[in-house]
Amino acid sequence: FPSHDIIMSCDFIWDNDMPNFSGSPFTDYKGIFLYNSKGINIGGCTFTDNISGNSISNGNGFTSCGIYAWNTTVNISKDGDRCGIANGDNDPCPDNSFSNPALSRGCSFNKLDLGVYYTTSDKNDKFAIRSSTFTDTKQGVEVGTTYNFAFGYNTYNFNTNAYSNYYGGGVWFTDAIVIHSYNGVGIYNNSFNYTHSGENQHYIKFIEMGALINHGLSYIKKNTFYNDIPLTACGRNDIGIYIDGNNQALNIKCNTFASA
Repeated sequence: FPSHDIIMSCDFIWDNDMPNFSGSPFTDYKGIFLYNSKGINIGGCTFTDNISGNSISNGNGFTSCGIYAWNTTVNISKDGDRCGIANGDNDPCPDNSFSNPALSRGCSFNKLDLGVYYTTSDKNDKFAIRSSTFTDTKQGVEVGTTYNFAFGYNTYNFNTNAYSNYYGGGVWFTDAIVIHSYNGVGIYNNSFNYTHSGENQHYIKFIEMGALINHGLSYIKKNTFYNDIPLTACGRNDIGIYIDGNNQALNIKCNTFASA
C-alpha cells in the first residue's frame, strides 16, 4: 500500500474452498500486508479464518494472519499520529481521532492463527489498535520491535472449543499479546476473557512482555483478565502478565484478575 492511505469496511475471509496445504512450507494467508508504508489507517474491517483445522503446527508457523506490518506507521481504528505514550496516565489516543464513523468501529479478527503482526526498526513509526475485537484467535497481536504502541479499549475472547487443530484436540496455548522488545507501550482499558468448555487443558498467557529497549515510559493499566476455570485446577499454566527481560520503566496498576 502507498503511504497515507485508508483501508475501511473490508472483509477478508478464508474458506474451505481455498487450498490449504500441509507439510512444509506451510500455506500462509495474509489479509493486509504492509511494508515501509506510513500513515496507514485501517477501520471497520473483518478478518475471519473458516478453514477447518487452522495451523497444523498448533500455533507455530501461522497459516492465517489478518494484518502483517513491517516498518510501517499503522493505526487500526484510531489515529496513531496522536498516540503519545510519554504523557503518563492519560490515554494515548483521543476518542475523536477519526471523523469517519466506519473507521471508529475498529476491526474484528476471528478464528485466525494470528490477528496482527507488527515490527519496525524506525523509531518514528507508531502502532495503534483501538476499539477492536479478537475472537477465538490463537494469538491476538505479536510485536517484534516497537517504539510507540497503543492498545486500548479492545476485547480478546477465546473459547477452548472454538475449533480443533489437525491433531484432533484443542489448541495447546494461546496468547493475547506478545511483545518481544519495546520502548513506549500503553496497554489499557482492555478486556481479556478465557472460556474453557471441556476441551483439553492448555497454556495461556494474556500479555507477554520482552525486554525494554531503553527507559521510555510504558504501562499496563485498567485491564480486566477473566478465566472461567478455578485457578486451583491442575495441568494448566495460566498467566495474566508474563515479564521476561529488563522492564524498569513498566508501570502495572489498576488491573483486575478474576476467575470462576
